[in-house]
Amino acid sequence: MRHSKLVAFACLYGSLAASAFCFDGLSSQWRRKSTASKSRMSTLQSVQSEDELSSDGINRRHLLYSMLVAVAGSTTIKHQAIAYTDGVLPLTSPSVDWEKTREIMKPPLDDRDYMVYMMENGLRVILCSDPTSNEGGAAMDVHVGACSDPQEIPGLAHFNEHMLFLGTKEYPKEDSFEEFLAVNGGSSNAYTASEDTVYHFTMQAEADEKLIEGLRRFGSFFTSPLFTEGATGRELNAIESENAKNLQSDSFRVYQIEKSRQNSDHPHSKFFTGNKKTLLEDSKRNGMNLRDELINFYSKYYSANQMTLAVVGPQSLESLEKMCNDAFGRVPNRKSPKPEDQWKGIIPPFSGNSIIPSFSHIVKLVPVQDLRQVTLSWPIVYA
Repeated sequence: MRHSKLVAFACLYGSLAASAFCFDGLSSQWRRKSTASKSRMSTLQSVQSEDELSSDGINRRHLLYSMLVAVAGSTTIKHQAIAYTDGVLPLTSPSVDWEKTREIMKPPLDDRDYMVYMMENGLRVILCSDPTSNEGGAAMDVHVGACSDPQEIPGLAHFNEHMLFLGTKEYPKEDSFEEFLAVNGGSSNAYTASEDTVYHFTMQAEADEKLIEGLRRFGSFFTSPLFTEGATGRELNAIESENAKNLQSDSFRVYQIEKSRQNSDHPHSKFFTGNKKTLLEDSKRNGMNLRDELINFYSKYYSANQMTLAVVGPQSLESLEKMCNDAFGRVPNRKSPKPEDQWKGIIPPFSGNSIIPSFSHIVKLVPVQDLRQVTLSWPIVYA
């Protein structure tokens, strides 16, 4: 999705829930992961629901999401920081190489400071200094999602998302990140969408050294995850549990019906969440090693040039920039191509074979809950 402007929203409640990720002329709304799906956190409970978060924590999360949405489509910033403190700053300097003239905007009553820049490794960064808050946080958008699952292993992108929380070379203990956040008033979560995977956390950040450590731990997700054999086996149970829960969710059942109306050759028709059968049993049957496939997927797609980082904290922009360069400067740039280049404009999303007819049909569903709904749906094609 292209942006003619970069907009730094102050507190756009529900911003990402109302937005859509676009693919090949279609839109696929993201679905928030239930905290119950992460069984490994059952004792720490560091992943909290919105009702359990403080209002300031909710604000931090919404702000991070909004910042990601504003910047994730921008790919041509040169290695120079662009800062502003008020009003609108047109980016017309010859040192800024944009596809066309762009602007950074923020609401008139937003007195926070922002900075947008690109690291030497190609990772896009947007920073927000908010000295009125004692909380900080970060969100990383990796531009690859379930549409890029190997045909033989549905759910691999989602499984990869789970695995990044389970130990890195610098912090090998599986629950190390959650334990760190728990003692610093923080929480974390992630979700896998059709074309993007987003990881985020918030924490108390008055002390610079604490936020520095939080960012370093978070940064190690994208430089040195372990994908240990033991964790790989155990986390399959969490994936299986999450899928079992989804089977009784009307929204997920309708979503899968919608996908069954698409061209079965288009990647959006895939089974996104995966389960034990698709991830372990079927991969074994096809002579594939699940851990090897996880590492191959990560190595292929988790590249700095496909990542966008948003960070907010009470520190100054200069301090936040230094922290980010230290924590994320080693993320490798594998010069990965955009995943959608494999199907965009090549595979039609609806014309072709589908399990359920795509158009001009009424589909009747028997819900789990006592529901009565009528839904009209149609594709939206973007020029």
